[in-house]
Amino acid sequence: MNIVRSVSNASLGLIFALVVLVGVPSAASERDVRLTLLQVNDVYQSLPVDRGQAGGLARLATLKRRIAAESKYTLLCLGGDTLSPSVASNYFKGKQMIETWNAGGLDLAVFGNHEFDFGPEVLVERVKESQFTWLSSNAVDAATGEPFGGPSAS
Repeated sequence: MNIVRSVSNASLGLIFALVVLVGVPSAASERDVRLTLLQVNDVYQSLPVDRGQAGGLARLATLKRRIAAESKYTLLCLGGDTLSPSVASNYFKGKQMIETWNAGGLDLAVFGNHEFDFGPEVLVERVKESQFTWLSSNAVDAATGEPFGGPSAS
């Protein structure tokens, strides 16, 4: 299966904006809506660093919960590159990251180049395991012309 794998930051920003704005009331609405986007990318491991003093996806999940408690419209977004490269990913093929993101409350993700490191078949499995939405702008299944990932990736 040939896959066009180029993903640009400009298209990522546009897609996030379009998806998010669908749920936001129009300007004619009588109330303002505060939208909070938390964006990360290139996250290959879930453990903290600096002897547990920094980082870690548990801290990120806690941050999202705290912010979401104050701002109803809060989305945690991943800008790609999470399935690889890491030592754990070489063994689990990114499955450990999907399980962690599912538990941590990730809302949206896009494909980065490292999502394709284990081939399209593995990536399709990771998309199916995800409890969050994958967005596909320019990653296309060359055989079908459809966005890569099928209906789970919109």
